[in-house]
Amino acid sequence: MKNILAICFFLSPIASFSQFINCKVQDAETKQPLYYATIYYGKQPAITFSDSAGNFFIRAEILKEKDSLKIEFIGYKTISFSNNEIAEGKTFHLQRSSNNLQDVIIKNCKEYVEKKIDYEYSIKLGNHYSAAPKGRIIFVGKYDNKTKETGFITEIKFHVNPFPLVPIDYSLPLRIRWYSWDDFNQKPLKELTDTNLIVYANKRGWSKISIPDKCLYFDQNGIVIGIEFLYPSNLEKEYFSMADPNKKSKWTNKHELSVGMGNCKDNEGFIQFKNSIFMNFKSFNQESLKPALNFTIKTCNNN
Repeated sequence: MKNILAICFFLSPIASFSQFINCKVQDAETKQPLYYATIYYGKQPAITFSDSAGNFFIRAEILKEKDSLKIEFIGYKTISFSNNEIAEGKTFHLQRSSNNLQDVIIKNCKEYVEKKIDYEYSIKLGNHYSAAPKGRIIFVGKYDNKTKETGFITEIKFHVNPFPLVPIDYSLPLRIRWYSWDDFNQKPLKELTDTNLIVYANKRGWSKISIPDKCLYFDQNGIVIGIEFLYPSNLEKEYFSMADPNKKSKWTNKHELSVGMGNCKDNEGFIQFKNSIFMNFKSFNQESLKPALNFTIKTCNNN
């Protein structure tokens, strides 16, 4: 049987029937939709994501008086707006930002080879975690470079729950995020994500995903990387439109994607909430866990 703990922090009171204000988010210049943009409620822990067409909705019943909201999309300037700017059919436009990213110095190399960076995980049936569409949840892990091989990551392998009660809907997207590391406090420090990197599981058990060229660099210290669960607006609307708890439970079972977690040292596994709050995973579990990820990197062949 499936043994999954669905983490549902930041629960909000939900009315019997949700009222939705439908909006859209676009690129200010191209007018192209921004898919899976993140919309935060200012005075509520709730959150929503735009869908593949840039559409999203606001749950009117949980908006507070004089509240504000903000829209965030990787590579764009975050915008904030007040309740009185929200209207049915409103389109919000985001401007691109110019991020000053740290340069990655690559030495001249005549030949590149791919090498696997594998970690030994003991994944128990109960160590598959998912998140319902009630708040922002990102599972973050620190992955040391045990081989000292450096290069760009070309493939990430992660574990998907292999024993579902119902068939898993693999259309549920995940977003990859990465961070710098705070050596003093032993926790993730600053988010470095500069690409809206959306991935999908392709099978149960170990699932492999390709990474665009020169997107993620695995240096001598390794990498700090996280998996964010996304519930696009159309799925969230289905969820919040249901008043029957039993129907919600069945819906969650059908639409959840659960990723495997491996044991790690206390300072390697974290959960990131709204507003970039990082909590050590052991604060919520008797074990220290982080996403069970393995990497393939393109490195210089020095032989």
